[in-house]
Amino acid sequence: YIWNGVTFTAAGMNTATLLDANGCDSTVIMTLNVNPSYAISLTTGICESELPYIWNGVTFTAAGTQSVTLQTVNGCDSVVTMTLTVNPTYAVTDVRSVCPGELPYSWNGVTFTAAGTQTVTLQTANGCDSVVTMILTVNQTHVTTDSRTVCESELPYIWNGVTFTAAGMNTATLQDANGCDSTVIMTLNVNPAYATSLTTGICESELPYTWNGVTFTAAGTQNVTLQTVNGCDSVVTMVLTVNTPAHQAYTVESCDAYTWTDGDGQTHTVSGDYTYSHQDSHGCTQVDTLHLTIHNSTASEFSVEWEEETPYEWNGQPYTESGDYVQTLQTADGCDSVVTLHLTITVGIDGHDMAAICLAPNPTNRLCRIMGLENVPVSVELFDMRGKLVLRDGDTELDVSMLPSGMYTVRVNTGDRVIHLKLVKQ
Repeated sequence: YIWNGVTFTAAGMNTATLLDANGCDSTVIMTLNVNPSYAISLTTGICESELPYIWNGVTFTAAGTQSVTLQTVNGCDSVVTMTLTVNPTYAVTDVRSVCPGELPYSWNGVTFTAAGTQTVTLQTANGCDSVVTMILTVNQTHVTTDSRTVCESELPYIWNGVTFTAAGMNTATLQDANGCDSTVIMTLNVNPAYATSLTTGICESELPYTWNGVTFTAAGTQNVTLQTVNGCDSVVTMVLTVNTPAHQAYTVESCDAYTWTDGDGQTHTVSGDYTYSHQDSHGCTQVDTLHLTIHNSTASEFSVEWEEETPYEWNGQPYTESGDYVQTLQTADGCDSVVTLHLTITVGIDGHDMAAICLAPNPTNRLCRIMGLENVPVSVELFDMRGKLVLRDGDTELDVSMLPSGMYTVRVNTGDRVIHLKLVKQ
């Protein structure tokens, strides 16, 4: 393509310097576009009655494909291929239903005054003749009853444009499934709302207590809105009481054994703390504690050789004959103490001057000396008033500072005689 002395061999851009109307140089930029030639396919459908079909000088006598060379709008050669389809005519049956209020019913220029069958010649979507047969049915109108139940909170209740402000009956004209008028009679039932109070007691160990999504951390009252079996709101008030078990503590001192009849029912022989878990009148777990001290009964014995002419007196009881004697006393804890006395009565034994033997000082609170037996080997035993041996020594000087106050019997054995003296510890 030659332009102002510039040759284009393809689409593109070139520049030429020309003179404008004033004789001045003017630079012109040329952009050349090259239109291609085309190969186009067309598809056309005709009715069977339109054969033979002429297209751009080409005649179709049936469906098929033919080509022709034409010029584009740009004047370029274009090969166009036509594919022709031939649409047949049809015989169609249509079935429709109408409501009685739609009679008389017009269809494609045909009027139905009742249900029936009629035929008309129409054109298809392709513009071809089609014979259509219409079968028309007429639907009946209906009278229907309906019943619904709502909550009191849903009033006023609107149904198909009808407003209920209370339970009752109303009528509405609706369309049935066929689009025809249908009279519906509605009966509306209204369920009432409720306000209920509940009272529940729990054990302290059950806190926090969850009820219908509400959590109690202590006794109190809370409200929750629930739904009744009818799906209506119901305000329920819960009054929660919390039962605290009474934890009983018992302090007991017993001799030898103790049976906890008000607790675990067991007999305990060892001091210690015992617990008993049980349910109180509210069904809560109550833990009782027994602080038990067991004092053991004692059994002891001692021997006495009595050489005085007067009876031997033991705890207010005089004894004049040798023998074994038993007394049941009580310890300081109030428990039985069985003491056996092995008594030997001896009269007229020679030896030291009994009148010269004594304890000094007497009473005493610390040291006591046996006077009159200096330089004599002795064995000394000290008994309390219950006959329990509390001290044994081989010296004539006794230290009683660790003993409790009271009356004691001092038994002095010199080897050839036994001497009994009375000592008072302050």
